[in-house]
Amino acid sequence: MSSNFYQNLYIIYITNENFRADIQYIRENVPIVKLYVAGEGMEDHINSSESIKTTIKIKSLDDIHQFTNNYNKAVSDLRLKYHLSPAYQTSLKDFIEQRDIISYFGLSEELYPFNIENPSNPKEKFTVIRLNPETTITELQKNWNEIRQAVVRLSDSKPLKASPRVNVGRDLEIYQLRQNGKKDKEIASIINEKYPDKILGYQDIAKIVKRLLDYSKKLTGQAK
Repeated sequence: MSSNFYQNLYIIYITNENFRADIQYIRENVPIVKLYVAGEGMEDHINSSESIKTTIKIKSLDDIHQFTNNYNKAVSDLRLKYHLSPAYQTSLKDFIEQRDIISYFGLSEELYPFNIENPSNPKEKFTVIRLNPETTITELQKNWNEIRQAVVRLSDSKPLKASPRVNVGRDLEIYQLRQNGKKDKEIASIINEKYPDKILGYQDIAKIVKRLLDYSKKLTGQAK
């Protein structure tokens, strides 16, 4: 998945409640056909996954084609609803399926790797994991093999062209702190401690939040 397309979708997901609800609806109500290659431990992974949806009996290839067509149409309809270009189709499918992939590989959403752009060179990308204050070394050691496999899969994907964003991780943190009721001065203090390379004033917080929301609206065709 392109890091830039992923970032754009993540920005919309965080800032647009309707988009989150529509993603959740597809995840819960539209069957996704997944084909697994038999291997050691595969059956245990599938049987132990709590996120696997209710099993639907497939009687023929026609059923597979029907489910696949239904899913592709649901993704296309979602993309069109939010005025996203056809270039987003594959990335949007990956984004929707991400939670199933996370559960399948036994990783919590917090530990699942994702791609970000290199701030010094938007043509490059880094595959990273997010460490929260409650993340423990035990969790990392327990899940390290799965994390490495996920990093390899993400690193193999070829980047696609899309509008690069700098400091998107920081800006989304600012937005979420605002959503949590923090005041701008408090947010600036928290962010400056975490990102000391570029000090922000409290006046910058409102500008960043507005810029983020404007960009989200632009991506989904809501900008005036």
